[in-house]
Amino acid sequence: MAKEEKQKIEEQEEVSEAPEAGEVEEEQEELEEAQEEPEVEEEEEEEPEKKIGKVPESKIKAVKELAELLKSSKTVMIVSIRNLPSPQLQKIKKDLREKADVMVIKKSILIRAIDATGVPEMAALKEHIESDCAVAFSKEDAFELAAWLTENRNPIAAKEGQVATENIIVPEGPTDLMPGPAISELGSAGIQVAVEEGKITIKKDSTVVKAGEAVNANVASILQKLDIKPFMIGLNPTVLYDSDAKKIYVGVKIDKEQALSDLLEANSKSMGLAQNIGYPAKEIIGSLLSRAQVHAQALEKLAQLMPDTAHLIKGNDVNDVKISELSKGNIVLVKAGEKVPADGVIVKGAGHIDESMLTGESKPVKKKIGDKVIGGA
Repeated sequence: MAKEEKQKIEEQEEVSEAPEAGEVEEEQEELEEAQEEPEVEEEEEEEPEKKIGKVPESKIKAVKELAELLKSSKTVMIVSIRNLPSPQLQKIKKDLREKADVMVIKKSILIRAIDATGVPEMAALKEHIESDCAVAFSKEDAFELAAWLTENRNPIAAKEGQVATENIIVPEGPTDLMPGPAISELGSAGIQVAVEEGKITIKKDSTVVKAGEAVNANVASILQKLDIKPFMIGLNPTVLYDSDAKKIYVGVKIDKEQALSDLLEANSKSMGLAQNIGYPAKEIIGSLLSRAQVHAQALEKLAQLMPDTAHLIKGNDVNDVKISELSKGNIVLVKAGEKVPADGVIVKGAGHIDESMLTGESKPVKKKIGDKVIGGA
C-alpha cells in the first residue's frame, strides 16, 4: 500500500515539472494573440423579401369597370348614408333608378378606381370618401340631382345622442298634452307652458337643442310626445363632380323654397335700388315717371318762391338785375325781409333765414360768413 502511494506521488511530481524556456515563450505568444480583439468584416443584413400576394382578378375587374363608370357619368356624387336604415336606402335606390345608380363601394376600391380614371380633376373626390357613404352615378345635371335628393328626404323622430345640424325649436301654441308630469318635463327643458282649456299650451318658441349639440333622453321624449320630427332622413350630398365643367362642388345644399324666397327678397331690394338711383327698367318705369312728375311740380313751386330781381354789387355800386342775368361769382345784397335770389355762400354779414318752405325747418336758421344759403329762402 505504501509502495503504491509513493508511485502516485512521483507521477504527480513529473506532471508539475516546469516546462522548458522555448515552450514558455510559445505559450505566452498564443496567450497574447488570444487576448487581441479579432477583426471581423461586417456583412450587410439583407432585408427579408416582402411577399406580395396576387391581387384577385375579380378585384382588378371591379376597379376597371368602376373607373369606366366614373369617366362615362355626367355627374358623380358622394352621398352620406349615416343613420340611414337599409330599407330606406333600398327604397331611395329604387326611386332613383331612372335618374341615377347608387352603389355602396369599399373605400379602397373606390380610391383605386378614381386613380385609374386618369382624370386629375376627379382626384379631389378622394378627400371626401368616408366609411358611411355611397356613390351616385348619373347622366342628369349635378344640381338637379342634388335638388331631387333634398326634396325627397323624410322627417324622422329624434333619438338620444343624435347631433343636431341646426337649432331644434319647439314652437308656441296649444298641444294635446294633459297637465301632470308633462309640465315639469317640459319645464326642465326650458319650455314655458300654461294650462289652457284643460291642456298644456306652449307660451313661446323655445330652443331645446342648439346646432352641434346632442339630443338628451328628456328632449327626445318631449319631441316624441309633441310629434316633432327634427331630423331628415335620406341621401345627403357631401361632394359632387361635374364632368362637363370638370369641377368639384363641396357642401351642396339646394332648398328650392328657400332659394325662391331669397330670389324674391333680392328682387325686392334690386327694385328699391333701381328706384333710388333712377335706373330705367320696365318694372319701375311707371314709378320713375310718377316721381319725376312730383319733382317737376316741386320745382315749379320752388320757382314761384324765387324773387324776380337781385341787388347786384359791382364795386361801390348796387344795381337791380333780373335773376336770369346772374352768373357764378356774382355778389348780391340781400336785405332784411327779402328772399335769397340764388344758392350761394355768405361773404359778409349774418342773420336768420327762414328755410321752412324748402327744408321743412320751422324755425329761422342762423347764418354767418361761410354758411350756405338756398335760393328762395
